[in-house]
Amino acid sequence: MLKKNLLFFILILGGLVLIYLPILKEEFVFNDDYFIWVMDKSKGCSTHPQFDYFFFIGRPLFPILVCPFWMAVERIRVLNLVRLFNILALSISAFLFFKWLTKNSLKRVESLLLTLIIFSLPTFQTQVVLANSFPHTVALIFSILAGFFLYKGSFNLNTFKDFLNNRYIFSSLVFLILTLMIYPPLAMFSWVIALVPLLYKEDFFKLERKKFFYIVFLVLIACGIYFLYLKINSSILENKKIPSEIIGEHYVRLTFNLGRSFLLFIKGFFSSLCLWRVIPNKMLALFSLSIILSGFIVKSIKFARREGLRFFFRNVDKILYLALFLPLSMLPNLVSPLYVISYRMLSAISSVVVLFLFFSLRELSVFLLRRKANLFINIILFTSLLWGAYLAHYNYNNFIILQSKKELNYLKESLRRYQGEKIKAVNIVRPRFFNFLHYRQTFPTDVDEFGLLSSSFPQNIKGMFRCAVKEAKIDLRRMIDRKSSQVLTIDMDKVALPLLKYNEKYK
Repeated sequence: MLKKNLLFFILILGGLVLIYLPILKEEFVFNDDYFIWVMDKSKGCSTHPQFDYFFFIGRPLFPILVCPFWMAVERIRVLNLVRLFNILALSISAFLFFKWLTKNSLKRVESLLLTLIIFSLPTFQTQVVLANSFPHTVALIFSILAGFFLYKGSFNLNTFKDFLNNRYIFSSLVFLILTLMIYPPLAMFSWVIALVPLLYKEDFFKLERKKFFYIVFLVLIACGIYFLYLKINSSILENKKIPSEIIGEHYVRLTFNLGRSFLLFIKGFFSSLCLWRVIPNKMLALFSLSIILSGFIVKSIKFARREGLRFFFRNVDKILYLALFLPLSMLPNLVSPLYVISYRMLSAISSVVVLFLFFSLRELSVFLLRRKANLFINIILFTSLLWGAYLAHYNYNNFIILQSKKELNYLKESLRRYQGEKIKAVNIVRPRFFNFLHYRQTFPTDVDEFGLLSSSFPQNIKGMFRCAVKEAKIDLRRMIDRKSSQVLTIDMDKVALPLLKYNEKYK
């Protein structure tokens, strides 16, 4: 048993390394990782610009987990080792998910393929590319463990006393709160874990309604406890001085603007339906949605024929309970006053969409192909994985690595051009848009990581400059002369505008 587990873990790790190979081969810095070049490592992690920020926004475990990686990075090439460590940590989550699938009536081959498909989605692509994202991989492990205990603990709950004495419920709440204290959106992945047996092991039409209620209610309890912690934390740290460009807008309150929440949900759901394609495609989204709906229709017809129409109509509402996992998996974003959505926030809903797609493919293939259904499903899964791996490489090479290398190289070349001359100051002009893929957006504050220009954010400029100076081996003490009248101006639009034209062909 141990040898088989080790074999499948190696297969998962090897598969994810191949999928994420571009970020291990290329040397580049992306977005928040530039803060590493601003901190004073002789004085420890507390000098990192985001250290106090994470405590202030209620993620106290985040800087503690990421601190060793901040301290370890001296040169750009070290970031590749950190990314490899991120992939290793992600592989642990993927292996736990694989074991959960096999435990819930899925065959090993299809479980392996389905696991690699889910953990290669854009939402996870963004979580291994940053050295700053190692805590995300830890939070994901906690969330998966919370989901295990959540499902197991929700069985024998009949009274409030059962709730208090249930060790699985207590363990689930502990892991959920730990996840929330690292990265709140990943806590919703526990619902993904609870959804697996509901789709593949149990007949959800025959499940008691209270089972759905407990699974949802327990996560909401953890969110409520965390919200109280946020309120207390914000009142204690309200006088903490954090630069506005780092903290941006920050509120500790709930909002119930249904129109706004609906639009954010549609954005996240639509992006998830496009699977690995980070440039939205209506036809692909509609195709994915049609497969999901067709599969549930076939399941309903089969159940109605077997159990009778009367029993079916008494239980048809349970399909709606399953559908509720889609908006619920986007909490707490849907009740946050901040009007922002990005791929790193979509881990749960993207995974739910894939689970629904696989469920529907099984129902449709068994209905249409019968004996050859298993072969057809494995072919579809393997083909999808190859397509996903190709698009993961494509996304990294064209929408993260490309602009990251161009930005830093342009800075280094501009500085080298003036090496040996005396200049009074260096002015870096930020580009006029922050994302060359989504420069015309439905939601003006969307921060999709793919196509993001690191130089578009004021908080990154200092780190980019210091990184460029260090990598180009420039002695600023010889270069900067306050008595000189010459000012070096570096316009980052000269990098951004060609990228905009270059990527018109992907529209």
